[in-house]
Amino acid sequence: MYDADDDGTRRVAVRGGAAAPFAKKTALAPTSRRSIRSRRARRATGSRTVVAIPRRAVLQLIGALAVLAVAIMLILVAVLRESPLETVRSVGYAGTPPSEWTAAARWQSPPLLPSSGPALVIGTDRVAVLTAERHLLLIDAPTGDTMWSAPLPSGEVATNLAATSVDGSPVVAVQLADRLHWWALDDGSPGELDLPTGSRVTFLGEAPLVGVGPSTVAAIVNRTLVQAEVPAGAVALAARIDGAITTAASAGWWHLRPGATAGPPTPWESFSRNSINPTVISYTGGQIITTLPGKPLRVLVYSDRDNDIRFNFGGIITARTSNSGRLGLTWSPSPSRAWGILSRTLVDLTGGRITDLGDWTTQHVGSDRALGTVGDQQVLVGPLISRGQLVGSEGFPEDLTSAGALVRARENDSETIYLLPPRMD
Repeated sequence: MYDADDDGTRRVAVRGGAAAPFAKKTALAPTSRRSIRSRRARRATGSRTVVAIPRRAVLQLIGALAVLAVAIMLILVAVLRESPLETVRSVGYAGTPPSEWTAAARWQSPPLLPSSGPALVIGTDRVAVLTAERHLLLIDAPTGDTMWSAPLPSGEVATNLAATSVDGSPVVAVQLADRLHWWALDDGSPGELDLPTGSRVTFLGEAPLVGVGPSTVAAIVNRTLVQAEVPAGAVALAARIDGAITTAASAGWWHLRPGATAGPPTPWESFSRNSINPTVISYTGGQIITTLPGKPLRVLVYSDRDNDIRFNFGGIITARTSNSGRLGLTWSPSPSRAWGILSRTLVDLTGGRITDLGDWTTQHVGSDRALGTVGDQQVLVGPLISRGQLVGSEGFPEDLTSAGALVRARENDSETIYLLPPRMD
């Protein structure tokens, strides 16, 4: 056997006999010295194996990583798109606030969807808006917290947002092109219904009313459209939760049942002994607004009740007359559904009062006040506020909540809503 010394020489011993003196040391060949050094290095550092990776495999790996990075970015973009902007808290209203409210806003909405109509106040403490990112937000008015949000499906916005009911359940609804979309008020769960081409939805009653054609309307029963034929000369006004449709004409009124044939109308209740044939103007907050032609011209308001329609109150009004002699009567309801303006007359549906506004032209009707012009002055009126002038660039309260007023402002080519709390002084 043999062993090697540290200096690279070899020692030889004889097996099985007496120990023999070592033979003379003989130098190893240069190749053997390199082998020894290699073995020493392996003992010191451990054995390593270098594997050559083909260039093609490297390029494929780089390509796969690039594709993965792009996919992750697309997922992030999609997630961000589905995550709507929320309100900004404790901001300052840049304009002049209405006199009863302060500029220290509780919150500001995200930019609003153009031509989406006014913000919708539900009850007194919830606000629904459509954002420029096409999301529906339900906001808690006192805190500005988003209670829930939902993406707005594609389609042109054909109506304002409305608080209504579908099959008895409270929802927030809007018509988009030829589809009716709604979201449950409590959690935002969605629903939808295809509409006949060219249909128009109104939300004047307890439930959506779908105008299908010139003399055909429909109510929603079990998430299905059930049609009803409107009698000649009559107008369908509003739908009820049970599917009945309030319909009226000068001769009288009906509570139409979808799918059933209309009978003769029930005559209008008269405020005198004589029968009357009023002109139907509109429907707001369970009240039918009509006018009685003649001199003087009268407005008559009827209450739409469960089983009948009864006279509520009335009064004398003034109206502009066109060159053709026709009356120019326009009904502008308050979003509160408690009052409105009939051309030059304020009609308080809750208080049963009628107020002549003089040479008035309506510009905007809010929850508690209306803005209009009298001559060259901008004037504020309302059923519970004193008549006064709008001061300079003072903001106009679009609607009211339990926490303050909603005031609209235009900023950076988009509109937004501020909630301004009431002044404490």
